[in-house]
Amino acid sequence: MKIKAGRAAVCCLMSCVTPALAGSASTTTPSPMLGDTLMFEITPEWGTAAPHAYKDSYARIGFSHSLGNGFSMGVSITDVIRAAGASTASSEAGMMYRLKQDAFTFGIGGSLGYSSDSAAELYYVATGLADVKLDDKWTWNIVNMRYRSSFAHVWVTPRVTTGLSYQIDARQTTSVAFGYSWKNVGEGLNPDKLGVSLGYRLGF
Repeated sequence: MKIKAGRAAVCCLMSCVTPALAGSASTTTPSPMLGDTLMFEITPEWGTAAPHAYKDSYARIGFSHSLGNGFSMGVSITDVIRAAGASTASSEAGMMYRLKQDAFTFGIGGSLGYSSDSAAELYYVATGLADVKLDDKWTWNIVNMRYRSSFAHVWVTPRVTTGLSYQIDARQTTSVAFGYSWKNVGEGLNPDKLGVSLGYRLGF
């Protein structure tokens, strides 16, 4: 019975870490269906306006744990290396709920974060996602939407991404995602950055 229970656990909902973060979240990558997941992600970003100058890169590491019944909780740390100006770091902790319907997965989540950027400091993040499994290996991460805002300052940074993920085996998943973000620091919401995220997840 213990062996059967262990195999059933492999079918648990994927864990999720709400991302940055700095450009958050992150991407939505289907993780192996295991109880705990380590996530690594790197994202170079360019300006949305021509000539699309390089602006920064962020590197994120995260951990998430399945609570069962579609719920998971996670933490992450992000380092943003800027082309100009001081680099910043942020940390987040939050929860996610995922609902699986046949090949589709839908999710909503929220988290709290703190950034060393004086324009942001303590902030909150709301996320929504939709994925569809194309076959045993490939998943289309149709959309991942992030709304992020500071509690103390005018600092609003929405982001939308879409991408693909590839499940190497029962424990490992890689992904690529393309994102578009906006920013409001007191002058209205304006297009901000384009990003390409490369991710890796390890379930255990």
